[in-house]
Amino acid sequence: MRRVIEYFRRAEPRFDTTRADTSRTRPFWGLIRDRAGIAAVEFAAAAPFLLVLILGVFEFGRGLWLRNALQYAAEETGHYAMVHAGMTVDSLKSYTKDALAAASVDPNDVTVTADFSTTGGVEFVTVTATYAFQPTIVFVSLGTISLVGRSRVPAAS
Repeated sequence: MRRVIEYFRRAEPRFDTTRADTSRTRPFWGLIRDRAGIAAVEFAAAAPFLLVLILGVFEFGRGLWLRNALQYAAEETGHYAMVHAGMTVDSLKSYTKDALAAASVDPNDVTVTADFSTTGGVEFVTVTATYAFQPTIVFVSLGTISLVGRSRVPAAS
């Protein structure tokens, strides 16, 4: 085993960039073979894509959170309308906006509609909360995405 190690220690390097003829005929040959700093160059090439990917994941999570908050507020308002008789459209809108404020969503940015309808002799209330979501990814404009939370329940009689 010792002989093998000695053999490789004495072996001539495969790429000898110190030879005179190599430096004369190809002046940048040594720079091409030099591997110092290659990790920094690869990181500089990959970092913008990774950064956009990470920001996209955060924005997707934020949009999903807002969508769930809208759905939760609409369902809570539907449950409230099922229990309390004599609710008006304005009182349902107010209750929905209060539920959104409790979920840390600005109620002024949300459009809330409440409709009463009758199907088969049963009165239903439909609560819809709509939010215009604008993803804030740097240098990329994705426009506005409409997020909707909707609930339809039988109204209290």
